[in-house]
Amino acid sequence: MRARNRSICFVVLAFVFLNGYFSALDAQPVEEPQILILTPNQVSYDPSFEKEIKNQTELLRKKIDSNPIENILNSPEFLKLPDARKKFFLNFKTFYERLDFFKNIALICGNYLSYTFAEKFPNPLITMNDIHTAGSVAELRAIHDSVGLQYIINFPSVRLYKDSGKAFAKITMQLYDGQTGAIAFSKEYIGGWDNPGFEFACEDSTLSCTINNALSQALAEVVGTVTFLSPRIRYEKQIAQERYLLLINRYYSAPFDEHIINSAIPKTDSLIDPALLFQCLYDSSHTKFVGFYSAKMGKLDFAAMQKNKKDKWVNIKVDHDLNDPAFFDDIPQTYAYLVCGVRYDGKWFYQKMDVTYFNPKDSFQGKLEYFNSSLQDHHFFIEHTTDLDPQFWETDLFEKIKDLRKDPQWAQYGTGMWKNEERENRPYIGMYKVVADALRKDRDELSSRTDTAMKKSIFMPFYERYLSNSKDVLGLSHQTNSFFTYIYPIDRSVVLNPVVIEDKNHRRVIRYFVYLPAEKKMYEWTYLQPKIIDSNSWYATEIIASLKSTVDWNYSYSTLDDPNFWNTYVLKQEDKKYKYLKPLP
Repeated sequence: MRARNRSICFVVLAFVFLNGYFSALDAQPVEEPQILILTPNQVSYDPSFEKEIKNQTELLRKKIDSNPIENILNSPEFLKLPDARKKFFLNFKTFYERLDFFKNIALICGNYLSYTFAEKFPNPLITMNDIHTAGSVAELRAIHDSVGLQYIINFPSVRLYKDSGKAFAKITMQLYDGQTGAIAFSKEYIGGWDNPGFEFACEDSTLSCTINNALSQALAEVVGTVTFLSPRIRYEKQIAQERYLLLINRYYSAPFDEHIINSAIPKTDSLIDPALLFQCLYDSSHTKFVGFYSAKMGKLDFAAMQKNKKDKWVNIKVDHDLNDPAFFDDIPQTYAYLVCGVRYDGKWFYQKMDVTYFNPKDSFQGKLEYFNSSLQDHHFFIEHTTDLDPQFWETDLFEKIKDLRKDPQWAQYGTGMWKNEERENRPYIGMYKVVADALRKDRDELSSRTDTAMKKSIFMPFYERYLSNSKDVLGLSHQTNSFFTYIYPIDRSVVLNPVVIEDKNHRRVIRYFVYLPAEKKMYEWTYLQPKIIDSNSWYATEIIASLKSTVDWNYSYSTLDDPNFWNTYVLKQEDKKYKYLKPLP
């Protein structure tokens, strides 16, 4: 056995947990929890690990030289982060540049805890330091007094060894609580070399897997302990319990008018069973409602659920860990969902949501549990209080479509991630999302029926006649024939149909045909010349690329409402004749 102190370089993917940090927060909440992670003190390893450690050292040097953290620190989003998260990234950069094999243990912990605690706390502060100690209470107290953070994670020893030809890591971890001046726990964790998957995924039969497996156990205990000791979490649990009692005593048992919600939902809607309704809340004007439905289902497994087309999105709360084989065989049997409705323009619009499978103690308890969790999760109360939120009927379940162009961040995101969303939502700005979604669904279904009828009665008869009279072509490409592409403005006053036609030499050529409903005539669009494409090319991608010179369009557009495109490139006339439309028989 060879013993060394903190001298070998080793790395696990350092940035896997950095995604998701760039979210705008309006306030700077209390930095909690505050955790300092120290580097391992005494380490030892089997001499046969030398080569693997050396290879990882070389990989680490390349990663350090590339210094990808600079991209984050120099980004505009970095300046918008809370102070605690800025501190994390700055500390991460400094620590990463001095990384070695055993320091990487602290880095893994920092990444994981920063990501995990961000889900539980609004502003966690996690830092790492080169300090190392044997772990006496006196030493830990002195470090706490110097640094000032409540918790210290320390690794008194790390041992890498072999047993029956397999590698293992034995990591001793301490959690010191500066508030009590005592060690909350000090334990040994042993990890094998099999890939645990998920957050701690690694390459099988490697040293990194032994470390990851040991840390996965240790860090779960850190999260559990810190969460349990948090005054904030305790307070939130107390508030949640008070809210539960209020909901059950005042709202769950209150009588309600079933007629309103049942009259809003047609009996022909097979996705919603009125017999499962156990409570319904209405706003003061009785123009909005949220109904709660629940039932005990028959035996289900994932195979049966995949065949069930009733619900596209479901939440499954299981009693088994994902690694337990029973996870895939035992689906919870209690089924519950919400239906939210809004009366708009003299008509009810509604939406089924939050479909959940779970395992309560019994049917009655299941209804209480679902009723409580649904309302608390959807902001029925003002944050951190038991006071009812007067905005409940105007936000979250009943949010309205916003005009993203008026958002302060439109200049930053308007040409990127918000672009398609804003375009598709433009006709529905100011409407309740429940209403907009229903109108959009009706629009899409009508459009689909119209497209199918148009293909059957207009385009296919034209192509059959046109292509049969041509000596130079064989017919439409199979891809095009099975899936027509229609591009038109919302009033369908002009329909552009790009197709791929195969010639006698089996070359595939993109051509564009235009139908004008008012004239009941077909034309070929000549502004773009026919384009030969590779036989292996996906025609949809080629069409988007060809149109790029004239208009910003892709297959996410429901309609193309760009007057400049239609008037300049398609319908432009000279001497009372279309400049770019060639009449066809």
